[in-house]
Amino acid sequence: MSEKIGVIDWFTKVRSDVTYGHESDGKTGLLINEIALSFGSKSLYDAANRISKVLEQNDFLQSVCSDTRLPVCSLYHHLRNTAAIAVCLLVDKILDDEQFIQGSLSEYGLTSDQIGQYRKEDLVGLVRIGSLLHDLGKVRSFSSERKYVRFYEHVSLTEEIVREILSKVDPSFVSRFGLDAVLPLLARRHHAKETTTRLEKLIHAGDVISSSADRQYEVTGEVKDGNLVLYSKDPVFPHKINCNDGDYACSITPHTILLGYKQDRTVPVRPKNENEKYRILFRDSVVQGGPGEFLGEWSFPGGRIGYLSLDIMQIQDFIMEADKLPMLRGGSEIVSNVLQDIRKFIADDLGDEAVLFSDGGNLLAFCPSNAAWLNKIKEKAEEKVTFASDGVLRAAVTTGTIPLKNLAGSFYDFLKDVVNELNMIKQHSYSVSIIHPPKKDQICDACRNRLITGSLQIEDKTERYCSVCAKKENFGRIQRNEARKGRTSRISPWPFTFIKDNNLQYPHELTDIGDSIAVIAVDGNMMGRLFSHTLTPAEYTFKSEQFSRRFMGVVGKTLEDLMAADQNKKDPRQRLLLYNPKSKENGEKFPGTSCGFDIIYDGGDDLLIIMNARAALIFCQELITRVAQAFSFQNSLTKGSQYDTYQYHTVTISCGIAIADNKFPIYFLLDRARSMESKAKEAFRKRSSTDELNLIRLPAGAVAFTAVQGAMPSSDYACYVLPDDKNEMDMLMKIIHDGLDSDNRSGVRDLITCGDTVFEKLNFIKYNYASALRKQQGGRERIEAARVMADVVNSPGREDYGTNIHGAVKMVVPLLWHTRGEE
Repeated sequence: MSEKIGVIDWFTKVRSDVTYGHESDGKTGLLINEIALSFGSKSLYDAANRISKVLEQNDFLQSVCSDTRLPVCSLYHHLRNTAAIAVCLLVDKILDDEQFIQGSLSEYGLTSDQIGQYRKEDLVGLVRIGSLLHDLGKVRSFSSERKYVRFYEHVSLTEEIVREILSKVDPSFVSRFGLDAVLPLLARRHHAKETTTRLEKLIHAGDVISSSADRQYEVTGEVKDGNLVLYSKDPVFPHKINCNDGDYACSITPHTILLGYKQDRTVPVRPKNENEKYRILFRDSVVQGGPGEFLGEWSFPGGRIGYLSLDIMQIQDFIMEADKLPMLRGGSEIVSNVLQDIRKFIADDLGDEAVLFSDGGNLLAFCPSNAAWLNKIKEKAEEKVTFASDGVLRAAVTTGTIPLKNLAGSFYDFLKDVVNELNMIKQHSYSVSIIHPPKKDQICDACRNRLITGSLQIEDKTERYCSVCAKKENFGRIQRNEARKGRTSRISPWPFTFIKDNNLQYPHELTDIGDSIAVIAVDGNMMGRLFSHTLTPAEYTFKSEQFSRRFMGVVGKTLEDLMAADQNKKDPRQRLLLYNPKSKENGEKFPGTSCGFDIIYDGGDDLLIIMNARAALIFCQELITRVAQAFSFQNSLTKGSQYDTYQYHTVTISCGIAIADNKFPIYFLLDRARSMESKAKEAFRKRSSTDELNLIRLPAGAVAFTAVQGAMPSSDYACYVLPDDKNEMDMLMKIIHDGLDSDNRSGVRDLITCGDTVFEKLNFIKYNYASALRKQQGGRERIEAARVMADVVNSPGREDYGTNIHGAVKMVVPLLWHTRGEE
């Protein structure tokens, strides 16, 4: 057996290489052992939490599809989505019926003693476990009775697997909760024809909604009067549709159609087998599968499910009202912690599966539809945001209910409605107290917004802060200490292992990053089209988690590679990122080599980094290129009889950079970096275009930067859009590199001092060529260098993209030299 069961990567449309049979059987066996060990002997509530974590961390389940006919959703995310829905429905039942626990368990013949062991939390744990295991039989190809079992013949295999798991669990624990009588059947009976008990019907409802949702597709097909009507709703990817490769025969040739966004086609078809109840409408080679239609009676479970959506407002303002590195870091940590606290509060009642998304100050979760429960969670979320920030942060929180059937096909509309609800809440007016300080020195020096309320002992000094800034300072120092140990409860872009293995130090202050520093603001481009256009809850979670892991991984690898390159440079003066801080005024010396950057904030597609200025431009250029490559779709598709290669960047970023001396007020640089980010995004949009498939072709990314040398803001900046401006940006990188090299610095100095008149430029060019011709050794290289310098001084103006490359050199290089105490 060699059936492919890998899932399609949403961003690249590349399928995971997983084979059904020997490979999947081996990995399933290992997973069974891990699950058995997770049961423990305390409670079903704890067992469910541990099993959930095992499945979440299992790469195999993440890489296997839930349906081989349309492999666009991972098996793990189908299991997770089923559990989320089933548990929310269960909690509603328990809240409505005091006898539900006893009544539902008695249907399995459990004794009164066994039923008495169940608290509400344990019944929730039981349903979570049953839901999380209900399709595990799909990935095993043999049973006790048959050697070869098809992927979709899984229900009996699921029961066998659950019994095998229980055989490895402490018998007293199994007996205590009557698990051998309940769990195998609960996991197996999730199809309508087998479902008999109240608990099984809950998992059936979750499975039906999840399965229907998993089979929703961006290209719709409907057979009407002998014709297959096709329509693409996908604004991101092209689709190569074979109308003859499903369960319908196409009457015309060619059978293959290339569809773009909002494009449609109608082709004559007839069923290949009139007796088939479930028919694949077509096959799309982009995802190696296609959607189907069920010709029998199909009914969705009735009822409603609740939801909570949260958006923490003014995060950037909260983080940036600081004057020191620990305080900046602490503001970011407070935002991350409050989101984790709200997530934990929901998970304690419903399990972590109920939270569909939690990052970047945003959270979306399924909940029971019970009005009192929804009011409680809303109040708790608002309370946690207020308490964590001492009333500075505010959150827009909305709750409500949605018909279960809408989750299967209208999730996009649901997301749009939720966003509109949050935006309406954000428009509400609110009041704040006006501060009337008796004296100027009673205003907090860090934020300049609030009254001093106490003091904080930092090393040997006493600092006087408001309560909010004191909390930020504390959190920042705690986070730094945790980072040193590589401890983090979420996906992080920090290359912890490399820093630890090479004995590098985390910066304590801005002066530990570099003589000149750069504030870098990073944001994704046109991300709304990716996440708002989501058909199902499983796709939403699948897409979000896949993006976070890959994006943060690319950031971390880019930082690591720059540090590794620095370590190979014998001359420390040639290093870009690694930095050896000078002794402080009190004689204190930094203990070693600093990693030369600090990640102030990372959430979603948002990054805020303070970095040694030497490394800022090359880091952004590398990051832009690597992100575009990591999230790029490329496929050879047929258009008529001709094959063309189609390539689209799915995720791209824009970077804004503000460079200054490390003593310059940090809040001003933060603001300038955000301003540069806006310039980069504006330039990016101008270079985007729509092709013949009505799909947007995006550049790889954009970067804009400025140098800040005074309190008065300068209008000088430079902007490059990649890959169009790659040659020019590479030229700038080389000049900056030469400027840091004592052998080449004189030529760069002459370039900087060259004026803008034609006469000055001609003299500069003549001088460079004459110097190159006078020297016999390396003549060809010197002439090439003279040609490059001539191109730089003659580079044309760039109108909407800031200064030309000559202006960029004049703007950046002198600042780097000045802060190094050089000419």
